Amino acid sequence: LSRGIKLSNKNNISSILTTSEKFLEEWYLLCHLPRMKELNGKIWKFDTFKELINSKYGGLCIAKNDSDTILGGCFYVKNSYTIELFMMSTVRINQKMGVNYSLTEKLYSHASESKIKWLNWQASNPPIGPLVDFKKKWNSHPINFNTFSKKFDKNTNIQELRSKITDFFIFPE
Repeated sequence: LSRGIKLSNKNNISSILTTSEKFLEEWYLLCHLPRMKELNGKIWKFDTFKELINSKYGGLCIAKNDSDTILGGCFYVKNSYTIELFMMSTVRINQKMGVNYSLTEKLYSHASESKIKWLNWQASNPPIGPLVDFKKKWNSHPINFNTFSKKFDKNTNIQELRSKITDFFIFPE
């Protein structure tokens, strides 16, 4: 863990929290889309992230270098008790520079300073491998719990959410 943080410091990587639409769009184009391509993953629509930020429940932690280029980021969803690390998107080459260590250190610091009790990494499937090993370095461990969602905004794109998340239920519909 300390080696990863030292690596990010050696590469002059710094992370900030933001709700800026400009930074959100840069992260989406420079980090999220390329990372989903690397993983052959499901691409979330930009408007979904924008809606979450506009609802005041979403935020973005971005990592930048000396020239202010966004190298990676983590989109999160929050309330006063929990931060859900919803979408960490950093391309492989930038991960080797310690970008995810910088992001995670910033998110953990923010959670601690804000007296947030839970930081949820989300499930890893399968529950083995490098991603799980990275999470364990940060003293995370699996806990089963139920998540309930309530639809407040009639404009929320439910079909977009259902197409990306399995076992997703909304009440009332």
